[in-house]
Parts: sequence; structure tokens; C-alpha cells
Amino acid sequence: MQENVNPVPARQRVALIIPTYNAAPYWDVLSAGIAAQSFVPDRKIVIDSSSQDGTAELARRDGFEVLEISPRDFNHGGTRQMGADQAMDANILIYLTQDAVPSGADSFANLARAFEDAEIGAAYGRQLPREKASPIEAHARHFSYGENSAVRSWESRRIAGFKSIFFSNAFGAYRREQVRQLSPTARSHHPRQAKQRSRRRQARCPHHRICRSGAVRHRQL
Repeated sequence: MQENVNPVPARQRVALIIPTYNAAPYWDVLSAGIAAQSFVPDRKIVIDSSSQDGTAELARRDGFEVLEISPRDFNHGGTRQMGADQAMDANILIYLTQDAVPSGADSFANLARAFEDAEIGAAYGRQLPREKASPIEAHARHFSYGENSAVRSWESRRIAGFKSIFFSNAFGAYRREQVRQLSPTARSHHPRQAKQRSRRRQARCPHHRICRSGAVRHRQL
């Protein structure tokens, strides 16, 4: 087990949220990758859509909180919101998909470190191609997730265009307060706060191909 490092400001709590469905084939590698992280979230939550392969039991075995829902109740946004509601004591919410394995021990630490900047509302890490990816698949990953970090805001649209609003929930994190301020309800009650810029930033990664921090590698079975 790595010594836990805390890259987030004092009194900030972090929750890891993973939606799952029949994730048993991925689980051991995913869980090992999470356990190897130098930064361990305060809470680890799985929202399982009634898997038939023992996913919920595997998650509980490895110390995750498990919320089981009906497959009919799953949708990408709503289920992630369930996770946020489950972790009301967390200031920062890290989302991960079941097939995205942390690449390197500092992936979580690098992602969470983005929130040292008070103006960062959300951050996402790189996605690396799986080991046996086709050239087209590998190119798509490298094109969409470059090696260099960037900070983007509303003003970035003048240069980056659509890329200024690109975000990935395969490995991404949100500051809870910033999301609340930008919700429709918050806009009606806090018009000035709603104008505060919400910036996104990719976690900075070294150039090393195998042990690249702040990144995940997808697995395909």
C-alpha cells in the first residue's frame, strides 16, 4: 500500500464514485489499481445496476460502499448524481468507469491537485489506449487526450472552439460547490455566482508511456 498523500486543500473531502454493471471481469485489476494510489479518497462508492456476476459482493469485499439500483433506473447523468447525493460530505467528486484502470500510482493525486486552484471547477485526466488497441483507436485517444495540461474557461471558446467544453467522466472530478452554483436553481437565486468562471484542467502527466500519472487505461475483454 502506498503512503497516502493529500494534494487537496485542508478540510476538503474527496469521494470516488464508480457506476457498475456486470463489472466482475474488470474488477480485480480495477480494484488493485485504486488500492495502489498514493492518494486514497475519503470515500469509495459503487453504484451497481443489479449486476448478475457478483460485482456488488466484490466491491464490498474490497471496502467500497455499494448502492444497488434497478437497471431501469440507470442513466449516465442521473446515476452519477445519485453518487453525489450519497457523498454529501465530500467537497470533490471523482468519477471513474469500470473499464478505466488508473495508470500509475499518482493518477488520483494529480487529478485532485488541480483543485489547489480555487478557480478550477472540474478536471479530467488522460485516457490512454489499451495495450492491443488498433492504430485508429490509439490515434483517437492520443488526439483527444494530449500530453500537456490546459486550463479552459468560457473565454477559451474563441481559440479552442468546441474543445473548450470537452470533458470526460471516464476519469474526471468536480468541485461540488461549483456544480451547485451552475445548476438552474442556483442561477435563479445567485445570478452573480453563476457568472463565476468554471474552468477545466487536465491533470499534468509526465511523458513516460507506461507509468504515466493522472491517466487511465481502458480494458477490453
